[in-house]
Amino acid sequence: MRLTALTLLACAAGCSAEKVESGDTANPETDADTDTDADADSDADTDTDPVETDLALWVDGDPTGLGWQLVHIDASAGFNPGEALVGGTVDGVDIPVDAPEPAASDLIEVEDFPGLYYAYYVPGLFLDADNDGEADPGEAWAGVGMTWALYLTGPKKLPADLSAMGLVLGWNAFDMNFDGHTGPVVADPMAIPVPDNLRAVEEITVGGMLMSGVGEARVALVPSTVFDGGTTSTYVYDEVLYGVWEATITGAPPEDHLISLDGAGMIAAAEAPVYYTDQNFSESLDAYDYVVDVACMDGSVVGAFWLAPTDDFYYAFNYALSGIGIGWDVVVFGGEELEYLPEEDWLSLNFTGECDLTMK
Repeated sequence: MRLTALTLLACAAGCSAEKVESGDTANPETDADTDTDADADSDADTDTDPVETDLALWVDGDPTGLGWQLVHIDASAGFNPGEALVGGTVDGVDIPVDAPEPAASDLIEVEDFPGLYYAYYVPGLFLDADNDGEADPGEAWAGVGMTWALYLTGPKKLPADLSAMGLVLGWNAFDMNFDGHTGPVVADPMAIPVPDNLRAVEEITVGGMLMSGVGEARVALVPSTVFDGGTTSTYVYDEVLYGVWEATITGAPPEDHLISLDGAGMIAAAEAPVYYTDQNFSESLDAYDYVVDVACMDGSVVGAFWLAPTDDFYYAFNYALSGIGIGWDVVVFGGEELEYLPEEDWLSLNFTGECDLTMK
């Protein structure tokens, strides 16, 4: 993928650049006599831009128990995450970063500016259980920032249009905007925000109403694994139904409720509210009971949805990029993509008789 934030913005005024040969850091249009002129070489103001070596992050949220990393993003391969450049423990809201110079393998030449190279690094926060500053297996990511560190290197001076944007040789920052309208915006590399936007929502309250019913009515939140023919001995909620029902769900669902949405590391649980009659008076949904209805809204099944925290930066990065929340939420099932319900609708998961007893 081309570095459009540089090439499009910088060349909007019709800039051009000639290839700078390896080792030639002077203006490519300047002749050899001028290049070897002692006065020109010693004039730092005209021949050489200063190189910015400092970065700083700040935690937009609770910094307690966290570690941090700057992770390489390969912009030439679909913005895929790579290895961490630097990281450590979080000792407060402010995180000074002593970033090393990126490896040559991380650098990509800017297509419209031969001789100019760049690399992107994404800031992330993780739950550092052992306080060692390393993102170990089992330590989930707590946040990924959308202001990225950008490293530029190559020539002595940047093209004038890039300098006019506020970019410098060395470390910069871009507030990334992927909505297709404004594009990335140059930001302050000494104040890169990292939100704790991937902390799991551990508790939600959902509810609704039974429009009409018969028998010993109860309501249970039934996982998709049961709808698919599996069994479970534990439901996150299973109580008597008195016309209006309300359920508070706390913590992660049982292991036998979990499914992989992508066949790999995207672990979730889908829980649909089901109205049933307790035929054998066991006070729990079982094979002897009669399932009457499933919660419905505008012709679609609705219910609670759990997305598990991840210790894989690939998933953490994509969740943050997509604005997907971790932990509990309420969704409409059955579409090609999950549709999240606004919180004001979480107590309107009603049994209307309008939906089939399926989550597909």
